[in-house]
Amino acid sequence: MKWINIITISSLLAVFSLASCGKMGKIEGNGHVITETRQNVSFNEVINEGIFAVTVIPDTVYKITIEAESNLIPYVRTIVNGNTLVIDSRENLDPMVTIQVTVRMPAVQSVRLSGSGSVTVNDMPDSNLTAILSGSGTMNGTCNGGTFKAVLSGSGTIDFYVNTNRVETTLSGSGAIRLGGTTAYANHLISGSGNIDSYSMFTNECDCKISGSGNMYLWVSERLNATISGSGSVYYHGSPVVNTSITGSGTVTGN
Repeated sequence: MKWINIITISSLLAVFSLASCGKMGKIEGNGHVITETRQNVSFNEVINEGIFAVTVIPDTVYKITIEAESNLIPYVRTIVNGNTLVIDSRENLDPMVTIQVTVRMPAVQSVRLSGSGSVTVNDMPDSNLTAILSGSGTMNGTCNGGTFKAVLSGSGTIDFYVNTNRVETTLSGSGAIRLGGTTAYANHLISGSGNIDSYSMFTNECDCKISGSGNMYLWVSERLNATISGSGSVYYHGSPVVNTSITGSGTVTGN
């Protein structure tokens, strides 16, 4: 009987311990939202490694504002390593309200997302920008300047409006890259099952290559070079001069 009582007490303590951590070891938000501002040294790259909704806004200073429940804010880490700001948490957070992180900076060269959160880039000044997504989240925004690069290896979505000289996209996952705006030249590559949709991006010249099962949707005015070794296809608007090299089952179709 004494042994049974010891087991019962130990079991109850374990239950109470788990309850204090919330569901499955998560730290649950308390519903009380507060705002905290953090100053940081300079950086030009932003990485979101969590469930956070990150917004990058142009400013003359470097400043980070976090809007989250009061018991979760201490667990949101903002660490600058070299030129890179990393936003993450070592704990498993379960917020009642989405954790918002606003990053103010003069210019950004690269944004990365490896979690299920989001990254939005708002009207940054003329610059080259690279967007890299390896998670299931979403990235969106605008790019005005030299070159916009999008790299997607996850199941999420990259959605940008561009006004650039050059666009480069690489898709090896199952997600989608969607582009609008204008560019002088575009280079697209698909090796996965996801699609690249740039019907809304006017392009003068385009080189594209498909070795996977994903499709491309393009709007090209002058020249289109398409290489297909997979089962995916290229569909295009416009009246470009078209050069094709097809060894797979995919097709190149104008409409």
